[in-house]
Amino acid sequence: MFTYMTKLLFFLSAFIFSLQTLYAQSSGSIKGIVTTSDNKPAAAVTVHIKGTNKSTLTDDKGNFRFKNIAPSAYILEVSLVGYADVDQRVTVISNEEARVGIQLQVTANTLQEVVISGGTNKFAKKESEFVARLPLTNLENPQSYSVVTKEIMQEQLVTTTEGALKNAAGISNAAPGPGGGGTSVGFASRGFRTGSTNTRNGLTAGNVTLLDPVNMERIEAIKGPSATLFGSQAVSYGGLVNIVTKQPFETFKGEVGYTAGSFGFNRVTADINTPLNEEKTALFRINAAGETQNGFQDYGQASTFDIAPSFLYKANDRLVIRLDAEVFTTKRPIILYAPWGGAGAGNFSELGLDIKQSFSGEGLDSRQATTNLFARADYKISGNWTSQTNFSYTLGNNHTKYCS
Repeated sequence: MFTYMTKLLFFLSAFIFSLQTLYAQSSGSIKGIVTTSDNKPAAAVTVHIKGTNKSTLTDDKGNFRFKNIAPSAYILEVSLVGYADVDQRVTVISNEEARVGIQLQVTANTLQEVVISGGTNKFAKKESEFVARLPLTNLENPQSYSVVTKEIMQEQLVTTTEGALKNAAGISNAAPGPGGGGTSVGFASRGFRTGSTNTRNGLTAGNVTLLDPVNMERIEAIKGPSATLFGSQAVSYGGLVNIVTKQPFETFKGEVGYTAGSFGFNRVTADINTPLNEEKTALFRINAAGETQNGFQDYGQASTFDIAPSFLYKANDRLVIRLDAEVFTTKRPIILYAPWGGAGAGNFSELGLDIKQSFSGEGLDSRQATTNLFARADYKISGNWTSQTNFSYTLGNNHTKYCS
């Protein structure tokens, strides 16, 4: 039995070897070299025989080789990143080696710049002319500051200044001031309680003022003692908040928005910009917003109205004049603080009070009207020097009952 199996294996091996020898005698091979457009060897180039599963890579000298290829006509597909693909026709003859030379060419399409970015913030626009008081790029600016753009305010449907400040790093406890119904927005920066948001376009406005986000291009939260560049009246050790308003531009554009929410919240906004002459040296823009809302309690009605026209005039190549105005009115319940000590209850339900009943009422609300007027003239003295003249006027009327 052992002798029979040995003979069988011997004959099978001899048969397979004879087939391989016959195939090798009837097949051919392909040998080639791949060079670049400057006649240098192209290494690590992919060479594929179209219509088959045979592929190889060129060596450091650009050489490649295919063995045991059946006689026929083939197309070699040659590709390398940064170069145009090449299709090279070659004919394989039995018992012969076909030789080919392939040169890669650089094309304009393959030389286009490729930018790979990840984790970027589409709302990040930190360029500012106010933060350092100099026209510096963000990379050159040594100040520490955050910027909240109008795009992120629109994305989040922000309707208040304190709502927008939640996006500024380092700013906390942003809320209307207590007692008088919130006639200004206070906040803390780097742990220091800072004054209200009364800095507008780099100038200090009145201490009692509120603004609507409809006229805000961006909010700049400047942190640390560098904020002293704006003067001691507007800053603390923690920093300040500078509100940059919307300015006219040279094309016509209009936008109207409506927002609705729970508890009777309704808000209408409008933003219209237009040039006033064909030369586009006189530009006009107006922003407006009206808002009403109720609350979950029996008294909590609030309303606001804001209108802000802006005019820009280019007198010549050197002189630009800007005029801005804003009228803001609001009516809202005052904010009351009740003493908690000695309540004798572990939670609100144990007090036996109606959560929907308000401590406020008609006559216990805040009515505020603020008028802001601004003028600015920029004169270009030379390529490196610019003169800027500013004027600011604020009138605030606040009728309320102060409680604490």
